[in-house]
Amino acid sequence: MSACYSVNVELRVKKDCEEKVIETLQNKIKRAKEENTDYGIETIPTTLKELLGIFFVSHGDYYNYKQVGTWYWVDSAFNASYGWETVMITAFKEIASYLDNKSELYIDIDNDYDKLVIRKGECIQTH
Repeated sequence: MSACYSVNVELRVKKDCEEKVIETLQNKIKRAKEENTDYGIETIPTTLKELLGIFFVSHGDYYNYKQVGTWYWVDSAFNASYGWETVMITAFKEIASYLDNKSELYIDIDNDYDKLVIRKGECIQTH
């Protein structure tokens, strides 16, 4: 069974923290087996652009990526298992300490949504 997702991500990476974000997301992928997650890849990506494409599904029905300086934007729409919501939320939480305020993740899933924002250096789930 699958869900329909519409996802908007706005990330502003703190100065000199891009490598930490990359390393954190790569380590999450390395834990795939123990976290019972299938990323559908054979090799772990090495760039933030590629990693964001894995977590926010660049191979879906719609995917738009933009980077300006340390700001990264992703908009995507796709079908995936209901568990993918948790994968995206935990990935965002794991990189939260490397993100500036106003970074956010918005997931519209079927008849509900999740919204996480970085405020005062903390990841807060507002819905």
